[in-house]
This record gives sequence, structure tokens and C-alpha cells, in this order.
Amino acid sequence: MEDVIVKVFKGDIELATEPVSSPATASEAKENLREANAAWIGKLTEPGRQTGLVGRRELTPGATYQLHLPEQSGEATPFLQ
Repeated sequence: MEDVIVKVFKGDIELATEPVSSPATASEAKENLREANAAWIGKLTEPGRQTGLVGRRELTPGATYQLHLPEQSGEATPFLQ
């Protein structure tokens, strides 16, 4: 069975692409990603969608999903002069 592919984003920047063994639920995929990198906690979505995938929702083998990490509100933003 093909792996599920998850692309990890912070804002518009793609940070990584990770395979997740299938079959997998949304919660299993998120847990596998946290094991790969503890900082990867975010909203798992289908590409082009805003609705988060959670819980026991089965992910489609061979499909690509996106994990959107929250942008840190405390990060310094460039000053426009």
C-alpha cells in the first residue's frame, strides 16, 4: 500500500515532505509527524482546503496532505521605513 505524503508548511514556506505509512488516520499521521519533529504540531488539511482533518478520518493511500504550523505571533517582523 502506498504511503500518505504530508507536506509541512509554516506560512507559505514548505519546510519538509514526510511519508506516513498507510493505512493511517488523521490522528495517527499527526502523531507520526510529531515523533519525527516535536515542533510539528498544526492543522492537517487536504491541499486547497481550510478544513482540518482530525481523529479517525482515514487518509487516502498515495494522496498528499498538508500540515500547517502556526506562525509565531512573537516573531520579529520587518519594520517598514
